[in-house]
Amino acid sequence: YGTWRTDIPRVDGYSPELISADFHKISAQTDMDKLEYFHEGCDTLYKAFDRNVKRIPDHPMLGTMTGPEGAEKYEWMTFKQVSVAAREFAAGCQALNLIPEVEGAGKTFRFLGIQAKNRKEWGISHIGNFHSGTTTIALYDTLGEEASKYVINQTELITVAMSGDLVPKMIKLKVDATAAGDDRMARLVNLVTFDDINATVKEEASSAGVTVYHFNEVLAKGKETLAANADFDWKPVEPTREDCPMFSYTSGTTGDPKGVMLTHGALCGTSASVQLWLGASILGEADTYISYLPAAHSFEAALFAMSIIYGVKCGYFGGDVLKLVGRDLPLLKPTFFPSVPRLYNKIFGKLKAGIDAATGVKAWLVSKAVAAK
Repeated sequence: YGTWRTDIPRVDGYSPELISADFHKISAQTDMDKLEYFHEGCDTLYKAFDRNVKRIPDHPMLGTMTGPEGAEKYEWMTFKQVSVAAREFAAGCQALNLIPEVEGAGKTFRFLGIQAKNRKEWGISHIGNFHSGTTTIALYDTLGEEASKYVINQTELITVAMSGDLVPKMIKLKVDATAAGDDRMARLVNLVTFDDINATVKEEASSAGVTVYHFNEVLAKGKETLAANADFDWKPVEPTREDCPMFSYTSGTTGDPKGVMLTHGALCGTSASVQLWLGASILGEADTYISYLPAAHSFEAALFAMSIIYGVKCGYFGGDVLKLVGRDLPLLKPTFFPSVPRLYNKIFGKLKAGIDAATGVKAWLVSKAVAAK
């Protein structure tokens, strides 16, 4: 599976580098310059995204399932539309002081928490963070209370963007922590909801010292800010390849969550390695992948980076993994389906059950098809 790297010294404060057992064989066959700059000059996700906004502005990027049950369809935002929304979100967050600077590990950071199932607002917020020098603190939508308090306290989060169903839970978590004399939620004072919430929830938030903004409010504030600063052209805070677009925390099932600091360089290099190893044209603008693995996980972070770099269309699942095979996949028709063994086993079980239940001519045809494949 892997081994500790011994040909270079360990960096103080870090474990030795964990590498693939095939590392030396692979590295000998890899153009290391292309691993860092698969597209010339694009060593950050910000640059890769900006490249495609200029190169293929009208190409679909983020797809969302809409429509009533039984008549669902995918609606798409183009690279240009996502770029406009991301810039507005970044400018809005800055204008509303949702992402102030904090000091940590000898560096200055800006942090924004994001907690929701995979959806376009997740992607827009994350790309918006590229534009403001902000690191996404990715929280699983199923993250437990203790784990949530630990991450929020460790990163000194003051703002979390989230789906509307999670807003009451986050407010209750802050209220209960305060009542128990637990100050780990004390700094959290802003929530950005991706969905409409009722007046009662807003009142509860206000009582807890939390301001709730709608995602569209932040966009509107950003649009206003950009228009007001048109004379000198609002500029994004461009990241370097050593900057971190995301901290990917573990779920906390075996103790306190561990945060993995994913750099722009690492995510660009990971995406480049797929193309270099499998073939330079293996993935591109004609491809679509379905985003359903948790966005807070480093694997999905790498897949989203691949979408940004190569122009692969990212279609979000409908929110219910149980409907992934029967509804989402046939509707989206992805050409690229990354997954994990557990789900592959479920898909295999579902297909095998159908094959085993087949009789007569249908059984014969299925048997021939499987044998030929």
